[in-house]
Amino acid sequence: MTCPSCGRELASGARFCDRCGAPQGPPAPARKSGLVALLVLLGCLGVVMLGLAGGLGWYFWQQSGGTLPIALGSGPSPGEDPGAGPDVPSLDEGASATSGLEALAGVWTLRPGDPGHDPEDPEANRVEFVLEDGILVARPPGSSDEALHLIERRGDVLRGEYLEDGMATMFTGRISSGEMVLEADGQTVRLVREN
Repeated sequence: MTCPSCGRELASGARFCDRCGAPQGPPAPARKSGLVALLVLLGCLGVVMLGLAGGLGWYFWQQSGGTLPIALGSGPSPGEDPGAGPDVPSLDEGASATSGLEALAGVWTLRPGDPGHDPEDPEANRVEFVLEDGILVARPPGSSDEALHLIERRGDVLRGEYLEDGMATMFTGRISSGEMVLEADGQTVRLVREN
C-alpha cells in the first residue's frame, strides 16, 4: 500500500501515513462473485417450476381421462364369485378406462354395519351416482364440499377419489356379486344397487 500524498510505502491496513500523516482510505473490499448465489437461485426456481408443471400436468391429464399403468387393487377374495352380478354388467378387460361407468349410474344403498351406515335413517344410506363429463359422481344429501368420484373402470376393478374439504383421498374398488365394494385407508364400504 502506498500513501497517495507522499508516495511512501505503508504497512498493509495503515490508517495514516507515518511520514506525512495523511489519512489513508479504508482498504478496498474483496469482491465476491455473485455467480454462485445466482446459480443457487436459478436451481431453486427450476425445481419449483418443474413441480408446478408436473402438478398441473397431472391435474389436466386426470381431467381429460388419463390413466396410469398401476395396480388398481386386489381381485376377489377366496371363495367369492369373481363375476359381476346380474344387474351390474361386466366389462371386457381391454375396454377404455371410462367406459362401463354409465352402467353403474343410479341409486345404491350402503350395507348395514359398513362405515357411514345409519340404521335410524334409511334415506341417509342412499347414494345416487350421476355421470358428469365421463366421471361417475355421488354427493351426500345437503353437502356441497364432499363428493365421491368414480374415475376409472377396468373390467370389474374401480378407481376413484373421495373429496372432502378440498382434500382428495384415492380409493380402489370392485364390482363383485352385484355389489360395489370400495376400499380406502383400511375401510371397506359395500353398496347394493336399488331395484
